[in-house]
Amino acid sequence: MDSNNSKPVIGLLIEDDELGLQRALNAARSQSLTEECNCYTRNDITWVWVTSFTEFTQHIVQKGLPDILAFDHDLGGNSYQLYHKHQGYKNSSINYDEYDEPTGFHCAKWLTEYCQDNNLALTCEVFAHSMNPQGRENIRSILNNFKKFQQTYGTD
Repeated sequence: MDSNNSKPVIGLLIEDDELGLQRALNAARSQSLTEECNCYTRNDITWVWVTSFTEFTQHIVQKGLPDILAFDHDLGGNSYQLYHKHQGYKNSSINYDEYDEPTGFHCAKWLTEYCQDNNLALTCEVFAHSMNPQGRENIRSILNNFKKFQQTYGTD
């Protein structure tokens, strides 16, 4: 429970692996992502788990913005083959036109557009645990830059 207003803290986990939150925690631990580890082990969060772009967008539209977002980047399709083809995107950017299914980055990009179209402030905490470091950084960057934009210019 959030001690300020006694409502439950809702986290939305975007993760295609069948182990869900445990997979997210394992990925965060293996990369020493301390903030993610601390968040994923909190007992006061009610986690909702979605596995795809479609489930993510439907959840946001139907239930609104959660308090916490936790992103994986590679959400199935050919994403794992591309990750290995490009050797983990070390020293290279991601060409999203190569993907045959939307990624966590597509979820994040859609979210910025949805917030802008609906005059919604993006105030939720954002975490990314993907084993794809370039994808993880892309998710963080688009959402943190959007938050900075909203802080400067507002939501109208």
